[in-house]
Amino acid sequence: MLSVGFFVVLFAISGLRLIDIAVIVALTSIQVAIGAFVWLVYRSKHQVGFAEVVGMGATIGFALALISSQLFRTVAPKSFSWAILPLIALGLSLMGSKGKTLNFTKSNSESNLTEIYILVSGTLIALSTSWYWLIPTALASGVLTAWAILRSNWSARSRRERYLIHVVGIAGLALSIYALNILNSLENIRNPVWWSWRFAKIQDPDVLFGESMMHSVGLFGNSDNIFFAGEKMHYHWFSFAWNDTLNALFQTDPFAITAVAAPVFVIFVIMCLVATVAARFSK
Repeated sequence: MLSVGFFVVLFAISGLRLIDIAVIVALTSIQVAIGAFVWLVYRSKHQVGFAEVVGMGATIGFALALISSQLFRTVAPKSFSWAILPLIALGLSLMGSKGKTLNFTKSNSESNLTEIYILVSGTLIALSTSWYWLIPTALASGVLTAWAILRSNWSARSRRERYLIHVVGIAGLALSIYALNILNSLENIRNPVWWSWRFAKIQDPDVLFGESMMHSVGLFGNSDNIFFAGEKMHYHWFSFAWNDTLNALFQTDPFAITAVAAPVFVIFVIMCLVATVAARFSK
């Protein structure tokens, strides 16, 4: 729930409509949940943490959704075509889970909470390299995460170490207050047409291309192209196909997915996968 809350708040301060946030988060959560269950059944003999569940759940769930949306694009309604393969995978996993114990570390455990803090901070820091108005929030999040990690094994810390940890905590609190003030004044700091400028000409003109490709793949698959009628899609179109699955139930605002939601999800999932690999090699 912490991670879902993070996405909701981040999308809200990014200017997305509440209906868009609800649809995008709901569809993504369903895909990740199904993929996570498939992975937990497969890894039933092993203890699995938050990062692994989300990272592999998203990898499996997103892949199933985009393949399903393309395979059944012409034979099932768009609102349902993306869900066919995920539901089949869920059914098979439910049958395969009989007699098995799913070993998932509860999200309220100390290790998982620390992991979530690190993943959230990493995502904010990565986003702030282009979303400049997130820089104070990313810094505050990073410092507070460091403080939370340093507070572990508090009883074993020396007096000097405890003093330094308090200093880090105070710095994190000060940065948080500053970041909240920034977020409360976004309309003055982030130009009202910042997104439009960014999409059109300042930073990412390719986002316009990505938005077009998302709709093209949703309509024609890779068999046609809205830029060159009658030509196949000679491009890495898989990410565009997945983006369009989040439009399956409701047509979101332009760029809500391609420029705002999708980058956030992808960065968070990559962070989860990196954390999972790092944890494996550190054992």
